[in-house]
Amino acid sequence: MSTTPGRVPPPTPAIRIENLGRPIQQLLKARKKCSDEELKLLGQISVKDVAAVFNMQAQGLGTNKIWDDLQAKLRKRRVEEEAQAEARFKSEALEMAKAQAIEEDKAMVKSRDHERSRVQEEGKTALEGTCEDDVVSRLRAAKVEKQCAQIEDEAHVKATEVLQAEEKARAKIVVEAKAKGEEEERMQAEEARIQREVELRLKAIEDARAKVEAELRAKALVESEAKAKVEAEIKCKELNAKEAKQRVKKEAKLKAKEEARVKARKEAERMMEEQAKEKAREEAKQKGKEDAEQKAKEEAEQKAKAETEQK
Repeated sequence: MSTTPGRVPPPTPAIRIENLGRPIQQLLKARKKCSDEELKLLGQISVKDVAAVFNMQAQGLGTNKIWDDLQAKLRKRRVEEEAQAEARFKSEALEMAKAQAIEEDKAMVKSRDHERSRVQEEGKTALEGTCEDDVVSRLRAAKVEKQCAQIEDEAHVKATEVLQAEEKARAKIVVEAKAKGEEEERMQAEEARIQREVELRLKAIEDARAKVEAELRAKALVESEAKAKVEAEIKCKELNAKEAKQRVKKEAKLKAKEEARVKARKEAERMMEEQAKEKAREEAKQKGKEDAEQKAKEEAEQKAKAETEQK
């Protein structure tokens, strides 16, 4: 929107976040990043806007949709307020122009009356103070009338120009108001289109999210079943391994016992064999001793017998 020359736009009110209400504070916190233009629009916010944001939050709408709806409302309100301010300013300017034209017209009429009186007075004085003939008097009267007519024509032209300027300004205001109305309708249509696109995009996002969630649930179910199957197989393998380990341990224990028994039996047999050998050696030794004693006895007997025979 163009600004009329000489007009100073109203200052943007300072925004205090703590005065915007808890729903708007939560929205800004969720939004995290906002442009300066978006923050300036918050100066247009009203209690109804805060209530609308609260209701949309209660409905579970997304942050982006709530923010876009709020920004569209505030932007539309700012355009309307600027259009109203512009219309008021132009209306005031038109009224001032009309008042000025009226004052100028009054001054012109007053000047014209004064000039007419002056000319008439001069003509009257000239007629009374001289002995001019009738022709000169008529010429001077005609001159006076011509000057008066010229003054009236100038006043009429000035009044016509004022009326034309007024009509032109009024027509311009009507055209601008119509253009603003068309622009507002276009903005409303654009906002409706954007809102439809946002709703369609949100629906697509919700559908995609639902599809992904369904796929994730199905995948989680399959993974859970597969995990349960793997855990069962692992548990079965662990149980089999435990049983095999216990069986191997038991077999090893039995084998160790058998080996110990065999070893003990062999050791007993070895000891019995050693004892038998030792007994045989003792018996052989004893027999050798007895044989030696017997032999010695026999030799002694033979020697004694031989000695006896020699005697």
